[in-house]
Amino acid sequence: MELGNYFKQIEKFQNSLNRQLAPMNKVLEGIKSTEDRLKASVQIPKLPTYRFSLPPEVLEAQKRISSITEHVTRALEPANKALRELPPRTRKALLNLAKFGWFIDPEMPLSQAFGLDRAINQGDLENAKNELVEYYKSNLSAIQSRLVKRCPERAHIFEAAFNAHCREEFILSIPVFLAQADGICKERIDLCFFRTCDKRPATAKYVDSIPPESYTAAALSPLTEKFELHGNSDPQTDAPGEFKRHAIMHGNSTDYGTKVNSLKAISLLSYVESVLDPKVDEAASPKA
Repeated sequence: MELGNYFKQIEKFQNSLNRQLAPMNKVLEGIKSTEDRLKASVQIPKLPTYRFSLPPEVLEAQKRISSITEHVTRALEPANKALRELPPRTRKALLNLAKFGWFIDPEMPLSQAFGLDRAINQGDLENAKNELVEYYKSNLSAIQSRLVKRCPERAHIFEAAFNAHCREEFILSIPVFLAQADGICKERIDLCFFRTCDKRPATAKYVDSIPPESYTAAALSPLTEKFELHGNSDPQTDAPGEFKRHAIMHGNSTDYGTKVNSLKAISLLSYVESVLDPKVDEAASPKA
């Protein structure tokens, strides 16, 4: 399953399951409400509570519905458990990759994203990097096409940046990719991606408004923490080729122009555009 469809499919499944169980739960609630009203109506002050039972056919219906609901709930418990574990697992994977300087493309298979997370946790950083580099190299055209389709007013900028990347002019492509990611973030949620507030990314405020246990919050988790990319530059301590937006955009770094850094910037742009929905429906393709 592609990561971009993952959360929507999960939420769609849960909503469908809730709709299917709702009628049975409603009937059970109705029977219980009727039973409670009958009990209340036959209580006489200073006398023992009147013993009675509902009609046999009602009791039988209640028993059967309860049994069906119990069986369905029990049968679905493994799936529900897995669904409950997916948001924190996904959040952990996305944050680990972001700390490594990479952001997940919405069309990357979910299994691959989790596999990369395992590799990073096991310290296999070189193989994880090589796999990410190969993925983005192989999907450049698809990513550019998707960006152009969803942001047609930026198509000419994307074209210039991707052309520079393909010509290996990474010192030109990287600042443009970073600027576009920041601009799209500002356009979509009125917050700058690289700005901080109270020692947190400004974008964390947007994520805080979403239920923390939801799949959407998990997908947006990289917007809640600061990574190397957010750091201020320090010529005395910065490592060669370090991927810091401040150092790049303010001219403090002169050795940032590598293929890996350009692909990281593409991964950021693709991620930001995909997880932050447009305020309006997707625009039509640009006119010829």
